Amino acid sequence: MRSRLPRAIAVLTILLGSNVAFASGKTSGSRPQLLVGVSRLETTEQAREWLTYYYLHPRPDLLASALDLLSKDGALQSSSPIVAFTSRLCALEPKRLDGWVDHVLRSSEDEQFFLASALWAADTAEGRALLERLGRSGSPRLQQFVQNMLGDTPMSVLTAGIESPASLDALWASFFATGEDAYVKRVITALPLMKTKGDTARLLIGGAAHWSLTSNAIQHPRVMAICESELMTAGGDVKTILSEVVERAKEGRH
Repeated sequence: MRSRLPRAIAVLTILLGSNVAFASGKTSGSRPQLLVGVSRLETTEQAREWLTYYYLHPRPDLLASALDLLSKDGALQSSSPIVAFTSRLCALEPKRLDGWVDHVLRSSEDEQFFLASALWAADTAEGRALLERLGRSGSPRLQQFVQNMLGDTPMSVLTAGIESPASLDALWASFFATGEDAYVKRVITALPLMKTKGDTARLLIGGAAHWSLTSNAIQHPRVMAICESELMTAGGDVKTILSEVVERAKEGRH
């Protein structure tokens, strides 16, 4: 089961904009212009806007076309962060789940596996019921995949260990879907890993947390506000490094 949820790859970095993704320039976080009047996503640029600013302008009606587009780009086969994003949509939009399941059953198998993963990660009663339906209606391979998941319990990205940059990706994806402070605060807890000695992997995670917080604070006023609020009560290495994040983000927004 876990093999279906590998780490993010370059396709995702183009689309999602988290710690290993874009931090490309200044924005006020205003309404995504590429989505004005759009009834379905047709381009990578539109998908990027939809994913990155979803919490500001929710458009759950665009999920089906997003899955079609991401499937064509091959992104759903290496999709941990996008699973995290979609799992939050599944939790937030239970009335749309039937329609999404209907859509993927008419679409590619990788969309079916992807939505099954998101429904499982959502960890809701509605999602579990639709996951069982998806398993019954899909191929024998999908049925086995679903049965394996139903025998396991997902761990929230808020409580799972931050073991790689992909863990940070999942936190940012969850924030983009919900706008909830908790996900950014969890990224902040990884900052002291920058001070790690003798463990390159942990050092890189700390650096990725620093980079992603800075770039997203430039791009998202809400992230800047969360960082500034946390800085008021932070101490030790967190305070020192987060202060640097805020200062660099302020410089980057001018």
